[in-house]
Amino acid sequence: MRSTRITALGIVIFLFLQAALFSCLRIGGKPKYDIDEDSLFFSRMPPRTETGANIVAFELDGKPYVFPKEGMCQSIFQAPPWVCELKEYTENGVVKGELYWKVNRRRKKYNDVSCRMWITLSEENLHQDSFMTNGRISLGSWFCEKEDIIFEVTRLSRSNGIICGRFSGILKRVLVNGTIESKRIENGFFDLSYTAVKVPNIVVQSE
Repeated sequence: MRSTRITALGIVIFLFLQAALFSCLRIGGKPKYDIDEDSLFFSRMPPRTETGANIVAFELDGKPYVFPKEGMCQSIFQAPPWVCELKEYTENGVVKGELYWKVNRRRKKYNDVSCRMWITLSEENLHQDSFMTNGRISLGSWFCEKEDIIFEVTRLSRSNGIICGRFSGILKRVLVNGTIESKRIENGFFDLSYTAVKVPNIVVQSE
């Protein structure tokens, strides 16, 4: 009986590890974007879409940075390399929202960098199909001041969990000598499928 249990446990562990391994392999052929091999793709901007294709792309001082979800290794042994959530919460009785996206591309051949994006949403925005708003982006050591990126949301479909749009703005980084270098983001776009997340109410204490 004991040996049978050990054997059964071994089979479960084997299947578990096999599933984790296959999640990092190309099943059914090469993915649309191979983030380790498709040098041509990452040397130019891809066409803009609004289908929930899960891609963020922009040019920083003319250099393209392209972040597709497809083709990225999904492993249970590491933090998720891709997160996209629309967080809705109430702050002092006012409904607000924030689109949070992050991607970890460390140790990858192309765009070897992590990137994050925050898009601020008001209560009114949450019920609009398109609107203008502000937010932030970080790209490795590059950062921006609060609300320093302009976002034009061109499609928000809460029934389908899709948000799309364009963005531009200024990113900065601190050099070794302490000076600040600035570069401009241009031709930015996002086409994302998100997970809706309800956040507990927030009460800000006034001083």
